[in-house]
Amino acid sequence: MEKPADLLEAFSPLLLENHIRMLTIANCIIAENKDEKTIFSIAEDDFKKMIKNELQSPLIGINLQYDEKTQKLSTGIEQSIYDAYANKLMREVALLYKENYFHRYDKFIRCEK
Repeated sequence: MEKPADLLEAFSPLLLENHIRMLTIANCIIAENKDEKTIFSIAEDDFKKMIKNELQSPLIGINLQYDEKTQKLSTGIEQSIYDAYANKLMREVALLYKENYFHRYDKFIRCEK
């Protein structure tokens, strides 16, 4: 997995969904706690565009709570996702994703924690 040279310029709901998934999983792995919450800043319009996307498969097993007032998205994972990432290879992929893509989508969504 190569580190991208540039930020993403075009809005892509599916890529944002996958970004949310991978950072949420990586944070739970780092914390060694399936109940770890990840906080993102995302504009209400971008959140709504993402949620209206027909394809929602990256968000399966990811719990979302969006606060329109603060424009903060809090995410967590279900036990089944945490268990799936107990595999060493899958853990390494999630951690490498975080390392390489943490700022890739900052134009649309920022991970705060």
